[in-house]
Amino acid sequence: SIHRLHNGLLALFLLQKKTRTDKQLPRESPLEQQQHSQGSLGTGGVMYGNGTIVSGPLESLIDLLMPGNVEEFDQDYVFSFLLSARFFIRSYELLGKLLESIPEPEPLERIVPLLGVWTRMFPYDFRDERMMNHVKHIVARCADTKLANVVPQLLCALLARLTELENHEEELRSYQSTVDNKTESISWPTATQLAQLLCRIERKLAKHVGPEEFVQCSPNLLKDPNREDFTPKPTSAGPSGAGSGSGAGQATSLDGKKTCNLESYLEWSARLRLLVANEILKCRNIQDRNKQFELWSGAAQYCLLVGNYNSATAILESFDLPPVARLQV
Repeated sequence: SIHRLHNGLLALFLLQKKTRTDKQLPRESPLEQQQHSQGSLGTGGVMYGNGTIVSGPLESLIDLLMPGNVEEFDQDYVFSFLLSARFFIRSYELLGKLLESIPEPEPLERIVPLLGVWTRMFPYDFRDERMMNHVKHIVARCADTKLANVVPQLLCALLARLTELENHEEELRSYQSTVDNKTESISWPTATQLAQLLCRIERKLAKHVGPEEFVQCSPNLLKDPNREDFTPKPTSAGPSGAGSGSGAGQATSLDGKKTCNLESYLEWSARLRLLVANEILKCRNIQDRNKQFELWSGAAQYCLLVGNYNSATAILESFDLPPVARLQV
C-alpha cells in the first residue's frame, strides 16, 4: 500500500505539469529531427529517443536548461532535469554554474524564466541560504534592466509559498505536542461526513509534499510505514560542500532534506489505520462493533468514489489487522 501511495503522489505531480509543447531543444533541422525521432546521438553527446531527450552528459544537459531562444524554453524538460539532477549535483551548485555561464555584462533574460519555473516547482530548494545568495546576485544584476519588475514578482510568490510551508509546519508541531494526551470518546458523524473530513485532511497534507522529497528521503522510509522517527536528519557540509551520505552504495540525493512533508503524509496514513482499529476494538458488544464497521466501510466507499485512495486503503488495511480480523461481526 505504501508503494501505491508513492506512485499515486508521484502521478499527482506529473498531472500538475503543463502539456508538453511541440518545440524541441535545441532547434534542429528536419534531418536531425527525423534522426532523433528514431533514436540517435545529438550534439554534446545527448541521446534522443522519439524526439525527446533520453540521457546525456551532465554538462550538456545543463546547457539545455537555458536555450538561446527564450521561446524554446521547455518546462517539462526543466522539471525532469531539476528533479533527477539532485543525484549528481547540488541545487545551489547547479544555479551557480548557470550564473557563471552568463558573463557579467550580459543580461539574464535566459535564466529568469528558469528561475520562475524553479521557484514554482521546487520552492523548498530556496530554504538553503546558498541558493538565496545566488538569487540576491540575480536581483542585483537585473536591477537596472527590463527584468527589474519581473524578478520581484517571482520572489514575492516564492516568499508566499515558503511562508505557507512554515505555517503548515508550525501547525503540525502543535498537533504533535498533543498527540500523547488522552482523547475522550469521539462522537462520530455520518460516513459521508467522515469521508469528506478525511478528504480535506488528505488534500491539506498532500498539497505540501514536494516532488523532490521522493528522491531526498531515505530509501527505507517507504518500506517501513511504522518507523518511529519521521524527522529528517540534518546534513552537514564540509569545506568541499559534501553532505553527509545516507549509506554506502545507495543512490540518494546530494541535497539534504529541508522538509518532512512526505514523512508527515505517511505518518498520517499509519495513524489513520491505528485510529480505525482502536475504535473497533473499543466496542464491547457486537452491535456497537457492527456500527463501527459500517461507519468506516461507508467512509472507505465514499473515499474510493472521489479518488481518495490513500484513506480508503488505510481503512481497509485496518480491517485486516490481526486484532480486528479475528473479531466476530
